[in-house]
Amino acid sequence: MRRPALLPPVTSILLAALVLGAPGCAKKGDKLLGNERLLRGAGGLGTTSSAVHVPDRDTYVTPGDGNYGPTLLAGSDGTFESRAFFKPTSWALPDTTDLTLAIQTIWFETSYDAAVSIPAGVVLSLHRADDTLAVEPLSPPATFPGPTPGTQLGTTDTDQPAPFRVPMSTTLFDSIKTWAKYPTAFRGFVLRWISGTGIAGLQAGKAQVRIGYNHTVSGSVRTDTVSTAIPLDYTLHSTATPLALGSESKLLLGGRYEWGVPLHFSPPPVEEGSTVNEATLLLRVEPGSPLFASGVDVDLEVRSLPNAWAESIDDTLSLGAGATVIASRADVFYRSAADSVIAIQLPQSIIRQWTTPGGVNEGILVTMSIGNVVPELHLSSRESANPIVLRVTTTTPPPGRF
Repeated sequence: MRRPALLPPVTSILLAALVLGAPGCAKKGDKLLGNERLLRGAGGLGTTSSAVHVPDRDTYVTPGDGNYGPTLLAGSDGTFESRAFFKPTSWALPDTTDLTLAIQTIWFETSYDAAVSIPAGVVLSLHRADDTLAVEPLSPPATFPGPTPGTQLGTTDTDQPAPFRVPMSTTLFDSIKTWAKYPTAFRGFVLRWISGTGIAGLQAGKAQVRIGYNHTVSGSVRTDTVSTAIPLDYTLHSTATPLALGSESKLLLGGRYEWGVPLHFSPPPVEEGSTVNEATLLLRVEPGSPLFASGVDVDLEVRSLPNAWAESIDDTLSLGAGATVIASRADVFYRSAADSVIAIQLPQSIIRQWTTPGGVNEGILVTMSIGNVVPELHLSSRESANPIVLRVTTTTPPPGRF
């Protein structure tokens, strides 16, 4: 009598291996469908196809609000001008009841940002703001030139060694005492360009007002300093001229103007039972795009757009982009023609969202994180010979279901 086989048939081994090796899918239904295809063998996997879609709408827009990021810009270069705004929430004072108190110095101080080269000979002026600062993003939106500069408190140039300091008159101490007692009486500081060419980069969250003073302690004159931290700050820059019309052959992304690129695609509906295997956004960088310095790179972020928009739109604020980043690409740079294609993997579910009846498809917004300290990228638009595309790969259901 033949002994029973100790090993399962080869076909069973292959079947088990195929089932265990099936790739995971985002949804349970996709998992079951994928496993079913593998069970049926090579002849029952369905048909995989790939298509590329050119945007039917694209343009580039500026933020439409202040930059509340880690780098503050102040200065002027060509048509670009930027101002920085600062708001203390409370004030630190020396003991004003001390009869020996003698104010020696008062100055505004902050740190340079190493991501921005320090320009030579740029004169900046510090003012008291006459209008209330928009110290929180979007409420209300802040637009250039921002709060009106009031009384000038001091000037300085960027030729001084670090840190960046603006000396102020000691007579300001009487006003500071009032601001400390009534914090809402002080609306903030405006740091604006006066002369010279160049943009200074300053670190956000590092500004302070320092008061140096002498007083007598146990019969001896002692010198001390008290500092007021300034936690609220932001930057506003001038509006680019001219703005995009939506018919340009290239799109601008990032850079000093912080350009964002809205894109809209119209892929066909996904066949019932099919799976979406890939949704890749391919950004193509124009040959004349400014080169990034060695070691400099940025991150790109993609957000969904919920509202209808036209190519004549001016700013990202009007787009109403969601706060959630749905896709990103880190360590992006352009240093040669070899860096001319930037691929960003979008969530495959977005294709179903766009093509399902009742789904919302107003496209996506591509922005550059902390892009105001690097050159802008010049991307090929839909009017160019080699435009941005969205590559979508799908697989149809296998013939027959069981």
